[in-house]
Amino acid sequence: EDVNIVEEISFDFSKYGIANNKSDDDFIIDRKFPIFHNVKSILEVFHREMHKKPELVKQLLHIYQVQCYNNIEGHERGLRKPFIVLDGNDKIKRDIVGKALANVLGGYLLAMPPPSISKLAPLFDRGSTLRHAYYSLANYIAACNVRRLQSQGFAVILKSYWYDQTAFNLQKSYTRTKDIPPLNDKVYKFPTDLLAPDLCYFILAPPSPKSGLVTFHPFYKTKRTVIYERFKTPAVMEVNFQALGGKEQVVNYIIKDIYMILGKTCDLSSASQVIT
Repeated sequence: EDVNIVEEISFDFSKYGIANNKSDDDFIIDRKFPIFHNVKSILEVFHREMHKKPELVKQLLHIYQVQCYNNIEGHERGLRKPFIVLDGNDKIKRDIVGKALANVLGGYLLAMPPPSISKLAPLFDRGSTLRHAYYSLANYIAACNVRRLQSQGFAVILKSYWYDQTAFNLQKSYTRTKDIPPLNDKVYKFPTDLLAPDLCYFILAPPSPKSGLVTFHPFYKTKRTVIYERFKTPAVMEVNFQALGGKEQVVNYIIKDIYMILGKTCDLSSASQVIT
C-alpha cells in the first residue's frame, strides 16, 4: 500500500517553502535549478506538487519510507567500514576505478540513483521541480543503503552523490565560470542531515571514445572542476587519471590515501594488498 510520508511529517511551509530563498537550510539558487540542503525541503516539494504526479510521488515516498524507516540496521561494533564517493568527468573511467576500489576494499560499488527507484527517473518530466526533488531524495535513499551495508561490515563506494547534482545545477544556473558563487558560499555547504562520506574523489580523465569527445586538456579547469574544488566540508579531492598513468596507478593512489587518512578511524581489515 502506498504511503504518503509527507503527511506524517510536520512542516513549517512558510519556512521551507519553495519560493523562500532566504532560509539558510532551504534549497537555494532558483526555482528552475534548486539545490536542496535538507530532506524536509525535498519532501515539501512532493507535498506541494503531488497533484502533478500523484501515484508516482506516492510510489517514490513509499520506497523512501520502507528503505529508510522500516528496515532495522545491524549493530555496529568497533570501527566502521569506510564510505567513499567517486565522481568524475568521464563515467566510464570513474566506474572502472570504482569497481577496482570496491574489490580492493572488499566492499560494494553502488549506483546512483539507487536501483530501487532508478526506474522512476524517466517518469518525472525533464526540468521539473519534481524531477530535481527526485534526484535529491535519491541521495537520502542511497545514504540509508550505505549505512545498512556498513552495519553489515562492508565498505561502500558510491558513484556520485549530492555533489554531482549541486554541480549540475550550478552549471545550469551560471553561464560563465567567473559568475559562480565564490568559495565559502553557503551553496557549497553539505547537508547536515545527509550521511557525509569519509572521502570524496573527482576523477579527471580523458573522455572515453564512446563519449564522442575528441579533445581533452588534462590541466584545464572547466566550470565543473572549479565547482568541485569549492566543496570543502567534506572536501572533494581531484585525481588526474592521465597524469598518474592509468587505472592501476589511480587505484593505488586512492588506496594509499585511504590508508593514510582513514587508517585509524575506519576498519580496513577486509582490504587486500595495494595493486603493484
